[in-house]
Amino acid sequence: MILRITSVIRGRVTAAVLLVLVAVVFWIRSDVFFNIARAVFGGGAARISADAVRRIEREVYFSGHRNLAVVFYLADDAARRLRDGAVGVGGAGWLEPDFKRLASLPTNSKVIFVSGSGTYHHHTLRFISEISRRPGVLYLIDAHSDARPSGRSDCGSWVGSFDGDIVFLGGYFGLTRETMRWLDPALLASGRLKVYAAPNVAVRRGYVKINIKSAGSAETLGRIVADFRADRVAGFFGKPGAWVRWKTTDDFLQSSAKTSRDSSRVVHLSIDLDVLSARHIDTGWGNGELNPADVVALARAISRRESLLSADICGWSGDGKSAPAAFKEVFRALVKEMSSHRGAK
Repeated sequence: MILRITSVIRGRVTAAVLLVLVAVVFWIRSDVFFNIARAVFGGGAARISADAVRRIEREVYFSGHRNLAVVFYLADDAARRLRDGAVGVGGAGWLEPDFKRLASLPTNSKVIFVSGSGTYHHHTLRFISEISRRPGVLYLIDAHSDARPSGRSDCGSWVGSFDGDIVFLGGYFGLTRETMRWLDPALLASGRLKVYAAPNVAVRRGYVKINIKSAGSAETLGRIVADFRADRVAGFFGKPGAWVRWKTTDDFLQSSAKTSRDSSRVVHLSIDLDVLSARHIDTGWGNGELNPADVVALARAISRRESLLSADICGWSGDGKSAPAAFKEVFRALVKEMSSHRGAK
């Protein structure tokens, strides 16, 4: 009996010790478990070869007086339904009638690429490669950063492959608590990435794995976030990091209002409409917190401060009878902004 009781106690003590050890590992925010999970479960993210990308059908429509092309990138059923609704039967769609179909993309025109689901958002890199004047800045309006530290280029981790500066607007997922699963800390520490979260997200702090004691790191982080404080507990265990409070899209709009236009900076704007709340659009990837008017305001601010020559828009799952009103509202606003500021001739 005594031996049995001793064995039970020993087993429970062992289980308790193991539980404490696991808790400590997560407490110091080790990314080992998250890397394993990505390796096991991350295969569902859409990836596609460069040859397959070139084979995807697309249609080009161009307005001469706007110097603007719209390219429908027909990678999925949602994109085809968007094209059908925009062009309509006999030109009776929601795309303005001055857009006429061409065989190829005109040289030196501004361009908006339209695709369907956010599953193919990483094709933005392909779109950028087709632009005559390569942009030095990528503006991303998205509920996700698409900057996971995965070492590959798919719909969740393509942003780091862009070789210029990146401004991430409206973020919702992965910006509170442990951000490293969604946001590559190396990209953040490089200073190339600026984050302006959705206003409600910025109320809660996020956690980033950045050693603020290394040369220049604290200064870089101070420029990117509203404020931060070192995580001394994780630092004690050799896992330096910081708790941060992100700047918001309201901060971006306020700073844009005070910034004079710089036509020398060529930028690309990429919009994933999963940044909108669920009442506006069905995305298949979850929803953020913004309204269409918020996205339009951000696009307008970018257009007024930079030389916006190219853009792409995606994020509709294809559910429903036709393109959501929110998609058409944002698209039309984008057409208006890019038509009113003639960049390339």
